[in-house]
Amino acid sequence: MLTKPDTDFEAWELAGGATRIIATDIIRALAPDFDKRDVAEVVKDPYICPNEIPDHLCKKAPPCIVLTAEFDSYRYAGLEAAQKYRRNGNLLGCGVMKGCHHGHYFDYSHVRTDPWFKLHADICKKYLL
Repeated sequence: MLTKPDTDFEAWELAGGATRIIATDIIRALAPDFDKRDVAEVVKDPYICPNEIPDHLCKKAPPCIVLTAEFDSYRYAGLEAAQKYRRNGNLLGCGVMKGCHHGHYFDYSHVRTDPWFKLHADICKKYLL
């Protein structure tokens, strides 16, 4: 049986051994009725779990680039998103920055911070300018 997490950030175990990481503090701010909804419904809501976007809408989405980090708590969600966008023909690229965690770039002395920002700058130059 699914239960709602007691913390503001937790992995929910789903049927079949799947896990969905939910940042519940953010969701509560965006969806005030969150605590009144059934968990099984919540984890299938693409507005809360973007990877649940149906293929027919994903095909209409703009092309995307998925970037994550080797020790990122959202890594698997990012790779899942990349797989979905690839399947629907609108993935431009997917990258995993080695040796770092989610938000490593806030530490300007981290060895991977400069490469992370350079990667973003290169993506912007290639696709946005």
